[in-house]
Amino acid sequence: MTIMRGLPPRARLLAAVLALAVLAGAGWLGYRVLGPDDSCAPGVASRDGECVGVTDGSHDFGQAYLRDVFALVAAENEAVENADRPYVTVAFVLPFTDPDPVQKDHVLTQVQGAYLAQYAANHQENEAPPLIRLVLANPGAASVHWEPMVEQLAAMASSGQDNLRAVTGFDVSIPENEAALRTLTQEHGIPVVTGPVTADDIGNSPEDHDAFPGLAKVVADSGDQAEALIDFLGGVDPERSLLVADQREDDNYVVSLREVFRAHTEGAPRTEEPFTSPDDYNQEGNLPNDFDRMVNNICDAETIDTLYFAGRPVQLRLFVNALGRRGCQDQTYRVVTISAASTLATDEELDVDALRSGVEVIYTAHGHPEEWSGPDAPATGGSQEQYDAFLALIEDAGLSGAVNLADGRTMIMHDAVRTAVTGIRNATVDDVTIPALSDIAQGWVRIRGEDNRVAGVTGWICLDNYGRAYNKAVAVVRLSAGEGDTAEIDFEGVGWPQGAAPPADCPVADEE
Repeated sequence: MTIMRGLPPRARLLAAVLALAVLAGAGWLGYRVLGPDDSCAPGVASRDGECVGVTDGSHDFGQAYLRDVFALVAAENEAVENADRPYVTVAFVLPFTDPDPVQKDHVLTQVQGAYLAQYAANHQENEAPPLIRLVLANPGAASVHWEPMVEQLAAMASSGQDNLRAVTGFDVSIPENEAALRTLTQEHGIPVVTGPVTADDIGNSPEDHDAFPGLAKVVADSGDQAEALIDFLGGVDPERSLLVADQREDDNYVVSLREVFRAHTEGAPRTEEPFTSPDDYNQEGNLPNDFDRMVNNICDAETIDTLYFAGRPVQLRLFVNALGRRGCQDQTYRVVTISAASTLATDEELDVDALRSGVEVIYTAHGHPEEWSGPDAPATGGSQEQYDAFLALIEDAGLSGAVNLADGRTMIMHDAVRTAVTGIRNATVDDVTIPALSDIAQGWVRIRGEDNRVAGVTGWICLDNYGRAYNKAVAVVRLSAGEGDTAEIDFEGVGWPQGAAPPADCPVADEE
């Protein structure tokens, strides 16, 4: 101020304006770097009313239903940080603030699976280095805030304190997740292992082997699931089938599944029955009325008994409900679809009576408790021993009685995080304590063969040259009516994308 008093009035005015501009610029820069002022917790900021960002488990994103399992993660992380041993960080990404009740059920089971993999890595693997710190990353409902979350993860990967070495999670095939995965892998070189992201176009392939450099997938893609299911069913006569398909082009899962089922219904006597879901696929829109009219057309096609469904769970529930109200109650129908249908069993708006009216829903699941038991269990591709060890892990890790394994999501997320840990530890050799990101990413192709495969709870994980699970076991299940208004998941058997279980050495065929 002393200097400004010595300046002429016009100079003092100019100096004041420049000072305000500098302060405004500093404020904008601070906002860009630090995020909104109304932060929820360290590393977690409020964006459009959601707590978004990355936590070590000490913050639950305002979701009381996650509090218990987050507390277990936080306690394990504290033990890791105080162990005086090298550790790395693995991030687990899910839309923790999604308000949909069905989605909340799945988020809970999936984060339980991630925690179980972390606990096993730190307590049941003969003190293999490094220890695993697990952080929980929220991109917001429908992953709308994926960009600031990804930038946080990228900063953690370059931080010598966090040493983020892999990102896992992601449970739905949508453009926002595709964009997040591209940015993580292409721009930041961070290895990623996805959970139930099934769309064929989210991943590497012989046609585009660097679309997502360093990405690994532990589930069978949509195409592989459909092939395994149809082979399990003994094939489906196109003359007796019909495709019911969402026409949206901005949904990776829908587009991928629609194309697969179109190939299998080629030559069908009737053209597909189209519908278009709302922009928010968790909403119903006018589809209940549309499906009622569609079902009238289906009833008119008296030779049709198999209905391929390419759409999201809410739309599948509406379609099944409409089939239950059909006028042609003397006709029976089998609805065939893949793994997103797993939400139906816990959807309180499903009309369970539809399943008592001659409507069968048969679909694929990422795993099932009965997959490896019984006289018809596959001799290879997975094992009951691995599943029994998983049950013991649940007890040891403090989750006894809290985990629902019926839909396979706890198991598949455990397998995703376990695969990430395997990749990290495979790259931790000789005097290396914190492996390079690139060494982990390049090591996915070594996860195959009898000695190097991941013995997942959902089946063996053997990755091909593009990071895709090759000939991964596919559980085939049927939704049936239980007591009262409850639905049950009945295990039917195991299908294989290649038509048979893999041999013991888990080879990967050339798909060029």
